[in-house]
Amino acid sequence: MSRLKEVTNEHRHDITVALHGLVEKGLLMSEGSGRSTFYYRPGHHPMEGEMFGAPGICSKPSSEHLPGRSEHLTESFEHLIANSEHLDTLREIAGPVRSVRKASREVVEATILCLCKGRYLTLDDLADLLNRSKDSLRNHYINPMLEDGRIEAKYKNVPTHPLQGYRTVAGTENEE
Repeated sequence: MSRLKEVTNEHRHDITVALHGLVEKGLLMSEGSGRSTFYYRPGHHPMEGEMFGAPGICSKPSSEHLPGRSEHLTESFEHLIANSEHLDTLREIAGPVRSVRKASREVVEATILCLCKGRYLTLDDLADLLNRSKDSLRNHYINPMLEDGRIEAKYKNVPTHPLQGYRTVAGTENEE
């Protein structure tokens, strides 16, 4: 939707109506709901190859991520809770930011890079670990760090994916 809004002068509502019509005719598929909805051509899922992330990132068997589970999508923080050793390590890394009300931009960015080294963390994960609001993290740190290439999104083709996660790009300063 946001991409169509960029390239057309159409109103958001008109774009939504047109996309729904294409879905009804079977010309497009949709997934998600509300602002997390994304559309794709049948047989060309935008996250094919990205759906389960890089090998070894997630400790859950891939079958647990398949659609049709009785529960809604599992957030990655549950994975961390299941392995308290990782959670303790992440909390230790986040300590210098978590324990103070105001930290310098450099300290927060370095901490995010360290937390996201070798793993995808969601905005919820980062907000909880750093004791910061999601909006503040997204606007002041995540978006600028995505733009300058220090971190990457797990679902690059679907920025509003409900399980969107971020990890440090290899070779980034402070990523050792």
